[in-house]
Amino acid sequence: MKKAITWILLMAILTGWAGSVRTLADTVTLQPPQHNRVSDIGYTDTSYSNEWYASLKWDDAVFPSEAEEKYIQLGFNEVAYGTGRLITDALTVVLPGSAVEYGVTEYYPEGIKNGTIYQSTVRSSYVAPSASGQTRVTSHRSNPAKFLTGINVSLELIPGTNHIKIKWDDVWDTGGRINYRILISDTKGFTQPDPIPDITAAEIGRSDSNVTVNSEEHKLEYIYTAALPGREYSIKVVPLPNPDVACVSEEEINPVTIKTDILLKAKKVGYTSEGDIIWELFWNPIVKGSTFTRVDYELYRYTNNDPEGQLYRLIPDFDSYQIIIKKDDPATYSFKIDAKAYVQGSAAPVEFRSNNKVVLEEQIPQQPEAPNIVDSFPDADPAPLYYEDYLTESSASIFWKVPYTGKGLVDNDVTYDIYLLKNIRDVSNPPSNYKIASDLSMGEANQIKSIKTGAVIGYRYHLEGLESNTTYYFVIYAKKNFLVESDTEDYMVSRPYISNQAVKVIITEPDTGADRPVAPSSPPFAISSRADSVTFSEVELVLEKRWHALFNKETDRWEYATVKEYNENYLLADDDPGKRESTIVEYPAGWKVVPHVVRYNDALNVIRMRNKGRENITYSDLSQPDIKAFEIPQQTVPIPDINPDDDDQSFFFDVAGLTHNTAYLMWVTIENQNGTSSDPSDAIIVTTPVDISEIPVTPTVPGDLRGVAGDTFVDLFWSFSKDMSYEIRGGTTDDLSAASITRQVTYEELKNSTFCRIEDLEADTVYYFWIKAINNGIESVFSNPLAITTQAYAPPAPPTGFGIENVTEESITYLWDSKAGFTYYLEFAENSAFKDASLLEVSGGSHTASGLIANRRYYARLYALETKTGLQSVPTRTIMVVTNKSKNEYDGSYDLNEPVAGDGLEIPAGLEDGVWVVSSLGDDAHVLSERIRAQYSPVLKLDLSKPPKSTNTVRLNLESTVLEVLSGLKKELYIKLPWGQVLIRPDSFQTNEYYALKNRNGKLAISIESVSPASSYKPSSDMQIKTPVSSLKVSYLNINAAVSELIRPIRVELPVEGLKNYKQEEIKAYSMSKAGKWYALPTFHDYPNSQIAGEMDSPGAIVAAAWGVKANAEVPAYISASLDKIQSVFRLKSLEGKSFNYASSMTQKEALRLIMDVIPADYTSFDMNEKAVKAGLIKSVSDASDAYARRDKAAGMLVSLYKFKTRESIEPNKLHNWAQYNDLPKADKKYLQAYQFALENGIIRGNGSGMTYPDRMINWGDFLVMLTRTLELCGEI
Repeated sequence: MKKAITWILLMAILTGWAGSVRTLADTVTLQPPQHNRVSDIGYTDTSYSNEWYASLKWDDAVFPSEAEEKYIQLGFNEVAYGTGRLITDALTVVLPGSAVEYGVTEYYPEGIKNGTIYQSTVRSSYVAPSASGQTRVTSHRSNPAKFLTGINVSLELIPGTNHIKIKWDDVWDTGGRINYRILISDTKGFTQPDPIPDITAAEIGRSDSNVTVNSEEHKLEYIYTAALPGREYSIKVVPLPNPDVACVSEEEINPVTIKTDILLKAKKVGYTSEGDIIWELFWNPIVKGSTFTRVDYELYRYTNNDPEGQLYRLIPDFDSYQIIIKKDDPATYSFKIDAKAYVQGSAAPVEFRSNNKVVLEEQIPQQPEAPNIVDSFPDADPAPLYYEDYLTESSASIFWKVPYTGKGLVDNDVTYDIYLLKNIRDVSNPPSNYKIASDLSMGEANQIKSIKTGAVIGYRYHLEGLESNTTYYFVIYAKKNFLVESDTEDYMVSRPYISNQAVKVIITEPDTGADRPVAPSSPPFAISSRADSVTFSEVELVLEKRWHALFNKETDRWEYATVKEYNENYLLADDDPGKRESTIVEYPAGWKVVPHVVRYNDALNVIRMRNKGRENITYSDLSQPDIKAFEIPQQTVPIPDINPDDDDQSFFFDVAGLTHNTAYLMWVTIENQNGTSSDPSDAIIVTTPVDISEIPVTPTVPGDLRGVAGDTFVDLFWSFSKDMSYEIRGGTTDDLSAASITRQVTYEELKNSTFCRIEDLEADTVYYFWIKAINNGIESVFSNPLAITTQAYAPPAPPTGFGIENVTEESITYLWDSKAGFTYYLEFAENSAFKDASLLEVSGGSHTASGLIANRRYYARLYALETKTGLQSVPTRTIMVVTNKSKNEYDGSYDLNEPVAGDGLEIPAGLEDGVWVVSSLGDDAHVLSERIRAQYSPVLKLDLSKPPKSTNTVRLNLESTVLEVLSGLKKELYIKLPWGQVLIRPDSFQTNEYYALKNRNGKLAISIESVSPASSYKPSSDMQIKTPVSSLKVSYLNINAAVSELIRPIRVELPVEGLKNYKQEEIKAYSMSKAGKWYALPTFHDYPNSQIAGEMDSPGAIVAAAWGVKANAEVPAYISASLDKIQSVFRLKSLEGKSFNYASSMTQKEALRLIMDVIPADYTSFDMNEKAVKAGLIKSVSDASDAYARRDKAAGMLVSLYKFKTRESIEPNKLHNWAQYNDLPKADKKYLQAYQFALENGIIRGNGSGMTYPDRMINWGDFLVMLTRTLELCGEI
């Protein structure tokens, strides 16, 4: 396969050389903002959460006086997990030029990650006028400022123990992992645990380390084994990065808390002479130490399924107790133990509560069975599971059966240690650094359930990132903890019993041909366009993680395609001879980019020697070993994890070890997770800039004279030396003595431009050039001749400086930059299509068009005709001018009071039946497209917020030309309307339907129509609207067809007065479905600007509203306040669309529906009771009927809700809070304990005469108040 890339390489030379020149110029022109720093970092306490933040500051940017479109570009380089490599500009933010600070939070900028070190830099940029139009000038990066985002910490108890697993984010810096300090304390302050030694980066992951690396979750894990029973511990994980990384101080980090249990176990120890069973209960005791003088244990007994236990015994200072159960006793007993510890000099004891309850069944400490690994679960829900179905070249899923207790119940106290090995010698005794899971509890995500019974029948563990065609050994141990007597102390301790190992051999699938990575073309592989991308020793390159490709059968390679080209090819019929095979290439995160760099001359010399003088390099040469032998070693680059929804899929990387003033050949290959490499990419050439040497150079004739030809000029460049001058001679024959061109070039000229332009040549002519070096009167010989052909004449560039000098009622004066050798023609018309236009020859740099009508639009554009070549330029941009209004109201003029102005937009002063139609169609669309291309901002803003009076509809018509320019440049369209703002993202309308209609009709236009208020849409009775209902309709112009789908949602911003008075969940944006139902949109709250933004998935109605039932004026204020408080967090679906009578009695089902609403849970009238039973809210499906609910029944249901949300047991123990009430005996015994707990915690309140009325029916108002108090007790409102 041969593909000459000479022209690609030549253009790459020019790209690299021009980028280098621009870098030198910008360095002088604009300095970056100074003193970039992290001014503050910490946590902000809010009403809802504790949120991390960092404040970045820098000094004011200094711009020159002529600067326009000034911006600050804030870049965040991310330190990649696992490698420590900097991902350049992983996040970017564009700010106004006046900005001097930026606040970083857990959510902004979008895509920021927890537990990650970022390096922020600042650059300034502006647009400066120049001879060729406008130039964007960008500074270098400022000094970097590094900071660490907030670290997520989670705690969990290992089943059967009080061991605490501490899990936190695994943070990497450029030099590797960072250090940590774990702080732990008893929140009640009775005892302070011994400090945990600091964790150093060097020990993490070693076989003797106490810290386990959880690579699947990018977490670190530490198991704290010294926790005491019945305590609450407060734990902080303090990061200790390098001093140059700003992070939250130890004092500001909020601790995470966890409670330990008093672990109770039972053992059958014998029989009495009558055959009764003797049981021994034993537990891990409260350690008295020097703090407590006495510990009393309260043993509670539960009979059968009674949820309310009775105090059975008070046991002082023992950690075991024997009881006797009659041999003929049919009851089932279980026990729980609490403790009260007494401190010297204090009458009130310290209480220790436990949730651990044990049934009287024998628990003999024994080794659990090894996990039973199987290859299939045919009865799995929802479909059978087979090992082979989940085995790929990079992943596998392992299945095993659940363990059971002696009674045939699933043993949930079993945990697992898992190792993944490659060496069979390690299987019998796996090294700890190959452990991938430690004390793993199998949650719902790992469970396999039976489709027949719904019971858990197995577990699964999924492995990712494996190498293809490789053998792995999956080794798993089961662990279970038992209370046993301590070997050294006189009390019980928890000890793990570990099973034999179970092993599964995994052989991953081999790669197929399709698994070989696709080689990138150029683009998407290219030199970075940033100003500092090419330096003396480094070059910054860019590659796209995802790109569209079409297959070239001639070269047998995938080639880059734009989205438009890709879609046009997709819409072709399958039998169309022009249709090509297409794909979207996406490189997974973790694959590697391997840069290859060779000096261009080295590669060319190899080709010459190998091919007897061939002077060009072909694509197939790049993979040959004789060229690769000259490679300059480079670091591989891991492909970053970029959000697939992001428009920008590009990432940057550097090649280093280069020499100044040298041309290099560069290409890349892509390696997958197995090290399988792609073919080489397209190659590019970059020339590094000149680093001026201080060492005097003896005149030596340059051997690398090269040139780039124009029509009447040639630019020559070569490697030059400091303080060396040069003489160039040239002519049209290969004879130095007949040279007709002589040019002296000084070092000062070369230092500023790096090339020499020879002008006044003939077009389409062969010229020969020679060069020699001169220093202090010493001259080298002339070089060999360089033959180069000038290009044929090309049309001249359009005239510059075209604008308006003066406007009167009946004349317009135009002006432009007039140049010698050109004739100018002015095209003048009264319409943008230039129908019936006049074409006038003009001269002198200005022209006055007279005899015009007052207050009328006129359009003009200018052409240049080069006298020498007879070729004419394309026209300038169209200028639209309105002549001044006349004082004579009968002069035929008309009102053109335009609230918005600008070339490319047709903006009428009047209305069409109340509709204000703003258009960019035909030539206007092309003019507007050029304005968009020339605009630096990533957003095109159209202000339509001030239409003429009496406007009821605003309509914007845009031709596809404008939409496709916006899409191609990845620019957003931001429309300001009288009622809000609309943001349309690139490619939003470019569906298959769009392209099909465009192909069928030749051209296409979109109409965006806004009405507000939109009276045809009626709000729901449950909505309290905060803005008028507005509508947004999108249709195809002149086709009478609505746009039925969107590629990307439309963001609509609605100003809401007093937004700060609402919580985030209280007010949202709503739209109406095709079925006529209002539904909530994804909503973002912009509190500083008092507006919300809704993401519309299809055009239609939109309104900002609070959703919920509104109490009428008759409802007492305290009930109305409770209703509002609940609805600020939860949607009460069971009340929607119904009248609310606070004084009427409520049924048991009505109470249960409200409880299900605040869980919140999806339910129907058919499955509500069944779901409530599973959640523990009621005991049986018949426990909530259509009968009216008593107050004690309601209290029982609300306390069940409290238990469900907090996972805490209910133990009413504050007798003084409820003993004074005389009517407690009227409460149903089933609900008495819950009723007492409700009284104790203020859910129910009695009256002053000692009555609580447990037997009365509860009404709607009282239940809502009690529900509010329950949710407050849970901490949810």
